[in-house]
Amino acid sequence: QSGSAISVSPPVTSSYSVTVTDACGRTANAEIQVTVSNGPPVATINPAGPFCSNAAAITLIASSEGGTWSGPGVNPNTGLFDPSVAAASGPGPYIIAYTASNMCGGSTASISIIVNSAPTPVIDFTSNLCLGNNTTLDAGIGYIAYEWSTGEISQSINVSPSVTTIYS
Repeated sequence: QSGSAISVSPPVTSSYSVTVTDACGRTANAEIQVTVSNGPPVATINPAGPFCSNAAAITLIASSEGGTWSGPGVNPNTGLFDPSVAAASGPGPYIIAYTASNMCGGSTASISIIVNSAPTPVIDFTSNLCLGNNTTLDAGIGYIAYEWSTGEISQSINVSPSVTTIYS
């Protein structure tokens, strides 16, 4: 084509050059590369969790590379999620977002990750005990294992101490 401008619509990244001549007959060249993108990326994140607060860090997986992560406990560049860092930021669940963009636009996806906090058992015992009587101490439901200071391995134990005793 001739003239001072041309219109291009390349299907792939392409290079174009131009040679110009001025009124004195001098010529000069210039080149440009037109980068073609397939459109804006669609950000998605693979589901993750739930995690225990003492679990090892895990790399979250997104549909496209090169995006930015945000949220408690996640490295913005690598997507490495550390449950202990998230749990230290306050109660969850934790919203983790991933934003991917290119010259055509961008999108953001988010997921909710649950981090289970460390157990905090409370021994159920509501009154004092008279000598010779017994009572049941209960550590509460929801745990997969129990071990009392007496060596017993059940959720609850029956005790009849003869002196003031601390059970754990």
